[in-house]
Amino acid sequence: MHITLLPCGKKKRWDVEPEAGALPAGEVYTGTLHQKCRKWAEAAGTTPVILSARYGFLFIGESIPGNYDQPFPSDRAVTVEQLIRQAEAMQLDCAEEVHVLLGKKFHPYLREVFPVDRMTFPLEGGRGIGDILQTLEVQIETMLKRKQSMKPILPSNPSMLIVGSMPGEKSLEHQKYYAHPRNHFWPIISAWTGEPLMEEAYERKIRVLQEHGAALWDVIQSCERSGSLDAAIKNEEVNDIEHLLQRFPGLRRIGCNGGKAYSLLRKHIHIPDHVDIMQLPSTSPIPGKNVKSFDEKLAVWLQFLTNRGF
Repeated sequence: MHITLLPCGKKKRWDVEPEAGALPAGEVYTGTLHQKCRKWAEAAGTTPVILSARYGFLFIGESIPGNYDQPFPSDRAVTVEQLIRQAEAMQLDCAEEVHVLLGKKFHPYLREVFPVDRMTFPLEGGRGIGDILQTLEVQIETMLKRKQSMKPILPSNPSMLIVGSMPGEKSLEHQKYYAHPRNHFWPIISAWTGEPLMEEAYERKIRVLQEHGAALWDVIQSCERSGSLDAAIKNEEVNDIEHLLQRFPGLRRIGCNGGKAYSLLRKHIHIPDHVDIMQLPSTSPIPGKNVKSFDEKLAVWLQFLTNRGF
């Protein structure tokens, strides 16, 4: 889980609707800074968590009974001990990344709750509310231009890893690997496993892949790209494939789906000597130079999948 900690703010919906009664936390705070921070969290693809001086950590769906005005710090404000207990109960302490969009007065408290190496401070160095709002706007615009890849598909003990460069628009839209109906990936996997996967649900396809010891991921974690063409990829950041290889010592070969995936892997990732790498024909349905037929692609892919290509 990746979370973003948001400020609450003095302005609340009850200021204009005093009879509104209990409200979800996500509908309470109406100030400009809070709203902009919410947009930042959404653009980053993270879970927004509000830090209230009175109630502590709040998911946006949690109910707040009514209006309040609680300065921080103060005698009635939430304590570090309460925040630690809340983080454990809400499993926030398990978050892989904690993005802090809160003022400096909160930072010493948060360092008691979360490991420092998991926290980022995107607004660090901001001077005044005007500068902070402008920084947020620039960061939001940048993030919205970037494409974010998907989580890896991992068997319990993978022997091979298949990596693409970056999922195409159809895959990102549906959050499913190789979702374009003309992509050759799943027909190749079907031929390899002997399973009639093309009419099966995505969950079944993934299960069969895992049962055969194949992990699935992409080299790129995020990038700027217009459309689905590899040639349009700019300013890429890569996934932590090195950590994956350390986590699964039985993973001994990597198949790169296309030339772009192969070149990016070689450029950005240190691959140990005991791990073999093979460049495979792209399964993409997008035409290109020297495009192979399905049977030609299948022959090369089977060399990798059956461990005969090294």
